Amino acid sequence: MSYSLIEFGSKVPGDTIIVPFPFRTREEVFVVVGDADVSSSLYSWVNDGLISCGSGFPSGAGKVERRTSVEEYESSQSGSSVYDWRGANGNFTQNLFIHQENVDREAKRNADVDEIKANYPVILEARDDAESAKTAAEAAKANAELAANSALAAANAGYKYSTEALFTASTIPAPLLFVDTAGYYSAGDGGGHQKVRISAPGSPLPHQKQSADGSWWEIVGDVDPKFFGARGRGKSVSNDTAAIQAAINTGRNVQFSSGNYYFTNLVINSRGQRLYSKYSLPVAAEVELTAPEKRVVLLQADLNDGQPRILVNSHQNHFDGLAFDGTDRLTLTQTCIRFAKLSNTDDTDGYVTNCIFFNYTKGVEHVGRALTATNNIFVSTNYPITLDWPTSGTDYTAVPQELPWGHRACRIIGNRFHSCQQGIVSVGAVLRGALIALNMGDIGDRLFEGTGGVDRCLFYGNIFDQCNKSVVFISGPVTETEFAANSFGGMFGNGDESPFAGIHIEDAGLVRGLLVNGNKFIDMDAYALTIQGSVATTVTNVTFSANMCRNIGADGGATRAVLASSFSIDGLIFTNNNVRTLAAPYVIRIAPSTLALTNSVVMGNVWDDTKTFFAPYVDNGSNTILIKVGALFVDTTGKVGLGTNAPSHKLHVADSGSNVIKVQRLGSTGGAGIIYENTAGSFTVFGAPSAANDGSFIPGTDNTITLGAGANRWEQLYAGTTTISTSDARDKELVSAIEDAVLDAWADVQWCKYRFIGRVRLHVGLVAQQVEEVFHSHGLDPFELGILCYDEWGAQEAEYEMVSRVVERTEEIAGPDGTSEEVVIADTVQEQVLVTPAREAGNRYGIRYEEALALEAAYQRRKLERLEQQLSAMQAQDSTT
Repeated sequence: MSYSLIEFGSKVPGDTIIVPFPFRTREEVFVVVGDADVSSSLYSWVNDGLISCGSGFPSGAGKVERRTSVEEYESSQSGSSVYDWRGANGNFTQNLFIHQENVDREAKRNADVDEIKANYPVILEARDDAESAKTAAEAAKANAELAANSALAAANAGYKYSTEALFTASTIPAPLLFVDTAGYYSAGDGGGHQKVRISAPGSPLPHQKQSADGSWWEIVGDVDPKFFGARGRGKSVSNDTAAIQAAINTGRNVQFSSGNYYFTNLVINSRGQRLYSKYSLPVAAEVELTAPEKRVVLLQADLNDGQPRILVNSHQNHFDGLAFDGTDRLTLTQTCIRFAKLSNTDDTDGYVTNCIFFNYTKGVEHVGRALTATNNIFVSTNYPITLDWPTSGTDYTAVPQELPWGHRACRIIGNRFHSCQQGIVSVGAVLRGALIALNMGDIGDRLFEGTGGVDRCLFYGNIFDQCNKSVVFISGPVTETEFAANSFGGMFGNGDESPFAGIHIEDAGLVRGLLVNGNKFIDMDAYALTIQGSVATTVTNVTFSANMCRNIGADGGATRAVLASSFSIDGLIFTNNNVRTLAAPYVIRIAPSTLALTNSVVMGNVWDDTKTFFAPYVDNGSNTILIKVGALFVDTTGKVGLGTNAPSHKLHVADSGSNVIKVQRLGSTGGAGIIYENTAGSFTVFGAPSAANDGSFIPGTDNTITLGAGANRWEQLYAGTTTISTSDARDKELVSAIEDAVLDAWADVQWCKYRFIGRVRLHVGLVAQQVEEVFHSHGLDPFELGILCYDEWGAQEAEYEMVSRVVERTEEIAGPDGTSEEVVIADTVQEQVLVTPAREAGNRYGIRYEEALALEAAYQRRKLERLEQQLSAMQAQDSTT
């Protein structure tokens, strides 16, 4: 292809031809006459822009052309040698070259487009032909593969062996990839399965077998013990232990088809292995089956070795839909399934679901964290579920595990316990974060026994009836644990079939954050909730609320109660409980007398009026509120009745007992027991006496309580008659005549007239200090006689309390229609109210006027006697003269 050219007319030897375009070498330039290149021997170069025609140069029109493209020129300039267009052809301009290149390119593009347009239908047709050919090839390939597979299947169909023995004795052609067996011992015995050809394994597993020709085969999918020779026809036929163990040793999930499998001991070492029934619904071993072909029961062998029948030495293993019958057990320590503690971890995570356990000592024993046991049935099994984690003596090596946290995150849900002793047992360390919910049990000892304590556990929705012992028994600390919506009961308080308590906490050391809400406690011999033991225990933050308690204390014990504690309780919330048909003498009993109930609220409860709410040893305690709704009545006017539903005053207390109201001030500090404040009116005592003291305002003890004090005096005493002072000879000693020295001193005491400071009226009487001075001047102790009194008192700060008061205010509220409405809004405000005013330290003298008047009378009597004696002497003298 020419990239640059110039045409010329016919030439003869000696003529010249111009070369008007650039080039790198003369070898790139060709002379053409007609359609043939002219040999370079027929012309010569005059210079780079001019050629001379030589001898023999052909005649005819021709052209001079360059056959090297511009791209090659451009690429040649990428190195160190750059072609100098003007230097090489200085007598020509570069524009000519550029123009010629553009013309050549446009012509080539148009030619290519014309060629594509001309050939497009052909191209499309060729593409369609290619796609059709591809489709046909693929169909042919599929047909070939189908034919090959059909041929292979037809070939394999001839290799379905009736027994396992025939398979192992056969030579199987190399093209075959799988074979089938119809049974293990005989066709249809349940041992039939499919095997697939594999490469020779390094260490063959039980599900990998060799045929007689040396080929290796592997069972497809989950394995069944019948694949390995289990018969599943009970102990009278065979012991299936070896076959079941072989299925387990494959490491695959083990599926049990229908049958009764008799076995001794099994060991599981593969993680995450599942043993399950081929059928979703388990059937109890002792129940007659309507569909025996779907029965799956694992029968317990009669061994007396004390070992668990199934030992699990790995984690995340699962038993599902199986029935275990331990009827033939010979030892009382027989355990069906034991999830063992691994050497240096608590990662047990066992699963037992939809299974049945019949007649075992222990159904499931789980050592480690996170057992999931759901929807299982336990019948005549002493300890259906045992949760265990050691407290010491572990064999940890590389990664020490904190003991308290290994015993956690268990889920025991929806299980059925019948004729079992302890439904769930937790031993060893504290059980933490367990959910025990929706389980049902009857005719047994209890739902739960925890000998290590519980922490952050939830017991919810469990129903246990006809229990022989405390339904829940916990020995050890109980912290942040809740019992909610459970139903715990006995059988009508009938001896052995009634529990001692609903929840029994013993030797805890610490009970904190215990919530008992919304439960039913029925027919308990002694208590609904009891906290006791010989270990000193701190009990705090206990809530017992919205529970229904009936026939508590059915055994008639004198110390029985709904809630009993042998330790002080700080922070008890005992509210909204319904206590009916109460056989126990108390609702709450905290004993002995050295204990206390503090910072607590006891209110909103309903109980039999014939029972005592608190045991005799316990009063309301510090910061404790006690309200019995059944005896409290508030009418629409705000009158409060205690013991009456028709209060006639703001507070109306009515009771048939001998002591209606008791006010007890605790502690040794001073202050008022009762404060009565009235700006206008009187404190009135009403009574219609029918006997000596009826309707009287009297002290509770004789001759020990004063009326008023030196710093707090009564202003005036109104009485229908005078006061009566004791003058019984049986209450007196040292009875003698008044000495003349006392009467002589009294003679100097002056009666006077005076006015009290700040008052108006004048009074007559004595001044105590003058009496004191006179007696001192006569050498007598003025306080030896009871006439003179002197009292001192210390300073007292003012006492206040915060009270709530409702303040009403009006406010205009704009409505949606633009109008406003005046509404009354009630605000509750807190006010500080003075209870006891402040008082400065001081002292005060006083006179007992009844004694002063008695001494005045004695003095006047002596004076009269002396005057009479003088008068008699004078009369006698006059008679002699």
